[in-house]
Amino acid sequence: MGTLKLEYSVLGGFPRNRRVRHLVRDHENGLIDDLTYHRVLREETMAVLSAQEALGYKVLVDGMLDWHDIFRPFVNSWRGVYPSGLLRYFDNNFFYRIPVFHEAPEPMNYVWSNRIVWLDERFPGKTIKIVVPGPVTFTALSHNRTGKPDKWLLEKISYALNKELKQLNKGEILVQVDEPALIDIDFYSAFKGLIGEAYDVLFEGVSARKSVAIYFGCPVEEAYRELVDYGELDFIVLDMVNCSKDRLFHLVSEQGVTSSTIGLGVIESRDLFTDSYESIRDTVWKLAEATNIEAFHLTTSTWLDLIPYEYALLKTRLLSDYVTRLEREVVTS
Repeated sequence: MGTLKLEYSVLGGFPRNRRVRHLVRDHENGLIDDLTYHRVLREETMAVLSAQEALGYKVLVDGMLDWHDIFRPFVNSWRGVYPSGLLRYFDNNFFYRIPVFHEAPEPMNYVWSNRIVWLDERFPGKTIKIVVPGPVTFTALSHNRTGKPDKWLLEKISYALNKELKQLNKGEILVQVDEPALIDIDFYSAFKGLIGEAYDVLFEGVSARKSVAIYFGCPVEEAYRELVDYGELDFIVLDMVNCSKDRLFHLVSEQGVTSSTIGLGVIESRDLFTDSYESIRDTVWKLAEATNIEAFHLTTSTWLDLIPYEYALLKTRLLSDYVTRLEREVVTS
């Protein structure tokens, strides 16, 4: 147990505070210029990043305060796709605009390349986590109007995302691929057996650390097996809050993990309550004792943009405090 390693990060985006909400609204209505918009947005992004740094985070997330949903920045940057009507994002009171593909997507601009330069300059020595929608989730939650099969679109989306990731081979970077669609048997069944092929395209030529995050529930067991068998991931993040501990233990004990490391979403991102430290500690302890896991990457259960800004900061502090306690009680025991 003494060799157990702990790393932690917020899983994804932060909510907008009142200032950012007004900023985005006024910019979209043409009431403020681009220069003012980007200056204020960067000030607020720095506040989110500085809060993480002050709490001891070594893996930082920039908050994605200007993202309307996980797909829109890429849809707006690619040719061959456009945003359409709103649809509920899984079982949340949160909506996304459905991407509609009418041809193979082709990046015209890149979402992360300028951001990563800016972040790396301001936070040297830190690992910057960049988040992209997984190709299975992107395809499953889009409308395919290309006339080609979904398997073809899956490959083309993977290729477009790969172009994005290839811009990021600089500094200390952790790539997180979000695949919440893998909790749904119907979504997964449409792409069964294709995850490895899609990820070969997605990660070709990408040297950064790589993770896949599955949240809002338990992954379909066959989907999890495909990810473990793929073998090129540094770790997979499972949602410990919304997946029963029995199911989680079964998945990990039966299918294993990648590189002796697992990610766990241990802080609930969809309510305002204080999570149980004892429950988190006991789960980490049992998994470490029962398996060959040597390292944990602990996170929030999903993005923090589903709760008010003040509570998101409290959850960010809670994760840091709990990992600090774990380092004292578990790692050194």
